[in-house]
Amino acid sequence: MLRFIKRNALPIALLLVLLWAAVIFAFSAADATDSSKTSTGVTRFLCSLLVPDFNDMSAAMQRAVVRRYGLYVRKAAHFTEYTVFGVLLYAAVYIIEKRRSLRYAPALAWLVGTVYAVSDECHQYFVPGRSMQLRDMLIDSFGTLIGIALGMLIFAAYAAHRATRLGSSPKSRHKAI
Repeated sequence: MLRFIKRNALPIALLLVLLWAAVIFAFSAADATDSSKTSTGVTRFLCSLLVPDFNDMSAAMQRAVVRRYGLYVRKAAHFTEYTVFGVLLYAAVYIIEKRRSLRYAPALAWLVGTVYAVSDECHQYFVPGRSMQLRDMLIDSFGTLIGIALGMLIFAAYAAHRATRLGSSPKSRHKAI
């Protein structure tokens, strides 16, 4: 199995990027009513876990709490989905450029993620009840950047682990993925 993954690392990485892009697209394609129901449901669930005595509050008070935190949950969702996208993009670009200098892989991954974020917001402009927001583009772009940083940390940790296990320098093993 590991041999299969190593031989097919690039197609697998690209497939994961495309699948996650499709997930982002699906969330963006939801009209305002469906999107609001989803974010309200997620916010209500998180409030039931994190807000003391939320379940003991009156329905009106619960609605007020959900309304209060709803914007933060929606923006955190933007950030999180693009953080995952950034990790996947970095992995794909890293695999593509593994035989060359890695200096440009993070920049290329960030550029692709940011262009997709802009296109995603443009797409939302045409969805009933949704809008295109610069703030969301910036949140998405920053999420991509954080995802790329996480991807770099993951690859570096993996290389260090392999180097320790195999008794070689991390730098030389980092390119073996």
